[in-house]
Amino acid sequence: PWIDAGLLPNLGKLRGAGASGDLLSTVQPVTTPAWISFMTGCQQGQHGIYDHVQQRENSYALEIMDATRIGRPLIFDYLGQKGMRSISINMPLTFPPPRIEGLMIGGLFGTLLGPGITNPPELFGRIATIAPDYVVHPDYDPRSKNPLEQYAADLLKSIDDRSLVAETLLAEEEWDLGIVVYTATDQIQHAFWREMQEGDKSTPLHSAVYDVYKRIDDNIPRLLRHTDENTLVLVMSDHGAGPLHGFVNINRWLADEGLLTFKSDKRSERSSAIITKAASAYKKYVPAKLRAAVRENLQNQFTQAKARMESELFAAAIDWSATKAYSIGSGGNIFINRSDRGPEGTVDDEDAYE
Repeated sequence: PWIDAGLLPNLGKLRGAGASGDLLSTVQPVTTPAWISFMTGCQQGQHGIYDHVQQRENSYALEIMDATRIGRPLIFDYLGQKGMRSISINMPLTFPPPRIEGLMIGGLFGTLLGPGITNPPELFGRIATIAPDYVVHPDYDPRSKNPLEQYAADLLKSIDDRSLVAETLLAEEEWDLGIVVYTATDQIQHAFWREMQEGDKSTPLHSAVYDVYKRIDDNIPRLLRHTDENTLVLVMSDHGAGPLHGFVNINRWLADEGLLTFKSDKRSERSSAIITKAASAYKKYVPAKLRAAVRENLQNQFTQAKARMESELFAAAIDWSATKAYSIGSGGNIFINRSDRGPEGTVDDEDAYE
């Protein structure tokens, strides 16, 4: 609608000069499998990643997905085999960044901001010179004076910095494929959709979603300046967005259907409550810069600790010996408790599985 109203003129020009349509996302429409399907050309059954987390082999513990888990070659690999160079900027789940023919700045779900976020590592020093405040995505800081307004402003700043870095690399490097992913559209819609639909129109929060789209639209000419009539330009999204009116707890539904059994002991309930409160307090009271420093110093240990916390919240509450099906992650995917998958699998017959 904003394009049709002339409010995003550069996106409008691209659409008017080419072909456009609705792009189907993956099932489920979740960032992690969707972007990996784009990078590999495969659906989830082939590349093996369904959500942000995944069950460990022969265990009910969870592990957080990263680039090392992708089970297929990437588009960058195919191009590299033909001697073609790529520049990839902030593609989700490219952390740790794989070595490619070209340059890569890792994206969403990276645990640090430093030389480890780029490949080659020395690229980070170059980025810091171009845009000293560069971030993969800004942290929400509940301790700032106006946290939501500050978060929206930080997202706009990240768009400008990302565009500047992209523009510089496209101008100074040889490349055959250039990719820039603006994750601010995803972040802003998660945080401000309700403000856009129902908020006070006199406040900056009401226009926060549009402001992000407009800032990206304003920056598009900076990128197009480095293309010519032989350049194929694609604008795409990994999934759409919309209002959230409620949430279905799939595991609670499975329990109501007699397919999953929760433990009834109070100790596991207390353990889950303590972890949940601790995580909430960490986000609420620890300043954003300090959280970033913790992630950078701990690196892989931070990811492992987060995975242990996720595992405790998920696995400790379920009686696996009395469970036939369960759900993992944010996409609502349902898994069968097969005897050849989990240590306490209860479904060992193919007919029962179906």
